Amino acid sequence: MYFPFMVDLLGKKLVVVGGGKVAFRKCELFLSFGAEIDVVAPALCEDFSVLRGSIRHIRDCYASSYLIDAFAVIAATDNRTVNEAVYRDCCQNNIPINVVDTPELCSFYVPATLSRGDLTIGISTGGKSPSLAGKIKKELAGLYGEEYSEKLQLLGKLRNVVKEEIEDINVRRSILSAAAEMSNQEIEEQISLFEPKRGILR
Repeated sequence: MYFPFMVDLLGKKLVVVGGGKVAFRKCELFLSFGAEIDVVAPALCEDFSVLRGSIRHIRDCYASSYLIDAFAVIAATDNRTVNEAVYRDCCQNNIPINVVDTPELCSFYVPATLSRGDLTIGISTGGKSPSLAGKIKKELAGLYGEEYSEKLQLLGKLRNVVKEEIEDINVRRSILSAAAEMSNQEIEEQISLFEPKRGILR
């Protein structure tokens, strides 16, 4: 079974093997989380033009030497022999590997991801149905709009204020639990109740 956990990719080296549209989509996703990406491929599809300057293109066929210092690897070529070679090399070097559309050659899965600022929701079907994961992502996007980005910032601010001002942990939990159900304006009002005590001028 695969356990979901959140990983800090900021500044981490990811290697993407392949230069097609699937590889492009993976690069877009990982760049949005701050990864530094090497793309190993003789050529890149036209989509990659928008990422010029954001990735390092190694214009070559795959070689295991390109995996040195990789935090994780994505194999996204249309050549099973190459994908299997990447998988074997990663396993031998204890590097997490995802071979696109080949669950049996994955040590991790890339979930369908919905981001709203610091709110990140990942949906995985264990490689069985990416289409279903995409469907669920669309449904969640309708439930959690862009306003949740601001809401999470406000909740974080309220949490910090409450931790400073209230010692009773049960009271803290009660306030923060109730705040999660509030509108953004109501959360701002809650924050303002504490600010005079802290000498903060609005």
